[in-house]
Amino acid sequence: MKRNKIAMLLAMALTVTQSVAVPVAAEELTADAGQEVEMAQDDADAEVAVEADEDASEEAEAEIEDDAEESQEDFAAEEDLSDGTAQETFSDDAGEAGEKRYEFGRNYDDSSSNTGYMLPNSTMNISTWLDCVDGDDWNEISEYSLKLLPMEEGYAGMATVSLNGTEIVVKSGSKAGDITIPVEVLVDGKTVATEWIWVGISEYVIEPEDYSDEDGNTINPKVGESLDIGRLGIGMWCYEPELGGWAPIGDPNLRVIVKEYDEDGWNLQRNLQPSGYDLPIMTRTTYNATWFTVVAEEFHEEVGAWLEIDRVKYEFDETKEHVHVEVKDAAVAPTCTTAGKTEGSHCSVGGEVIKAQQPIPAKGHTVVKDAAVAPTVFADGKTEGSHCSVCGTVLEKQNTIAKVPGTIYLTASSLKMKTGQSTTAFKATGFSEGDYVTAVTSNKPGTVKVTNVNKNGTFKLAAGKKKGSAVVTVTLASKKTASFKVTVQKAAVKTTKITTTTKSLTLAKGATYKKLASSIAVTPVTSKEKVTYSSSNKKVATVSSKGVIKAKKAGTAKITVKSGSKKVVVTVKVTGVKTTKLSGVPATKKIAKGKSFKIKAAATPKNTDEKITFKSSNKKVATVTSKGVVKGLKKGTATITVQSGSKKMTCKVTVK
Repeated sequence: MKRNKIAMLLAMALTVTQSVAVPVAAEELTADAGQEVEMAQDDADAEVAVEADEDASEEAEAEIEDDAEESQEDFAAEEDLSDGTAQETFSDDAGEAGEKRYEFGRNYDDSSSNTGYMLPNSTMNISTWLDCVDGDDWNEISEYSLKLLPMEEGYAGMATVSLNGTEIVVKSGSKAGDITIPVEVLVDGKTVATEWIWVGISEYVIEPEDYSDEDGNTINPKVGESLDIGRLGIGMWCYEPELGGWAPIGDPNLRVIVKEYDEDGWNLQRNLQPSGYDLPIMTRTTYNATWFTVVAEEFHEEVGAWLEIDRVKYEFDETKEHVHVEVKDAAVAPTCTTAGKTEGSHCSVGGEVIKAQQPIPAKGHTVVKDAAVAPTVFADGKTEGSHCSVCGTVLEKQNTIAKVPGTIYLTASSLKMKTGQSTTAFKATGFSEGDYVTAVTSNKPGTVKVTNVNKNGTFKLAAGKKKGSAVVTVTLASKKTASFKVTVQKAAVKTTKITTTTKSLTLAKGATYKKLASSIAVTPVTSKEKVTYSSSNKKVATVSSKGVIKAKKAGTAKITVKSGSKKVVVTVKVTGVKTTKLSGVPATKKIAKGKSFKIKAAATPKNTDEKITFKSSNKKVATVTSKGVVKGLKKGTATITVQSGSKKMTCKVTVK
């Protein structure tokens, strides 16, 4: 098995020699000096010896195991930074609220899987960065320095550490184990933080670092898809100097396990054991991005516990795919109104259609029309409807239309007539459709006689030779009736009221209006007083004896309609010809002081009744006459507005 990462680590191991340790005082260690510090201490103090005899107390062993687990948990917390970085946040001025704070981060550039592990006899560069956070503002600090502090005891022979600017260079020795590098962060010579950077030295690596197929494409399982972790080739490899390469490890004191995983993203088909080698079968349960971590551990008899020596976090992108679980969709028979479906199937997980159900057209109704019946004054009606002759379903309900009520309108509720007078002006109108007059009767035919009765409501009334009164009744086929009183008198009938449905008119110049007379109503209709018409302003509008109005010119005139002592007035407004367009106005014009020019504005149409007006926006600079003559008075600009009716143009005049 050949891996890119293994090759890189091998190259590092072959080209880097062990640094010579030179103990240096902490205050002399600065980034500018580029000095190296060796974690120097007697080898005897660097190792922890634990006698595992039978008399060792169980309580002591448990405490050692707890310490080991806490160390691994601390490393796992750093591993949660998926890009291989670690970051610390600290505040200036003791971190008071509202004060600026710094965030210090580092990246294990050459670490196995970016976890902080490195091989023995190799070099790892740790790059760092520093941000300043002041309120909502984030600023990267480029001018800062690092200072190495004295190491803790117990790291003799494990590694040497130096600074290359703001980069930490770690050169490991041949001894495996964990080290912690204390570093001060300084800005403008002031210490803003102290950071402890963890590094693990191990001759072991976990491969592969990510899941990929033979072509190098990353594997991203679908929801519902299972991974047999034990069959994916995950294992531990160790660099063998004698072989000059890497070899798989089968040591029973070494194991690889799934240590942590996204519990919302996976189901385990075999339970993880607290101890023992176990790579389970894992089934993906989420569409979101997910992960699990594989940890390599070594059993230490002296402490009776498995201690972590390497880890790889396998991360998977979000997915929109899943494994299908097919469910049958039963066929549906068509009916008159609904379509049917053929048998099909779909996925019960995501709902995708596996086998589409094909539509079977609805059989459709056999439609029978139910004819509409129009309502009359004699009976109710019905709207048109329909139904299906096969299933009997009413497709369109026939609604009842209520019987039309009988209506009748009379010219007036009463009437006066001169003895011997006759009239056909009195009428009955406004019948409901289908209704008609069947009779018009007088209760006193000797006083008022009714003849020439027609279905449309016309009839003739004739007054007798003697004064008196009678009641005339109009009867319709719908049995609707209406009555009015007729009074016969010796004197001629005078006008008591005159009305018009036309209160005002607007006419264009030159127009003729012939409907005024038909809009006039004289009460009573038997009045013998003549209707006359007159105009208050014959220059604007004239009116004939027949009530015909002619518009002469723009303006307002009042037409008076008179019968006897009663009159009604109709207001007539005559509109002139409006301007539809203006032309002849230059957009700009330059003139010398004291000079003049004329704006030759023209309105369309030529017979417009709307005058052309001129106005200056700055009369101190330029004036304009009613004829459009513009004169420059002093240097500056003025806008001349030319308007006719609603049409407007402007000319910007510059006086030099």
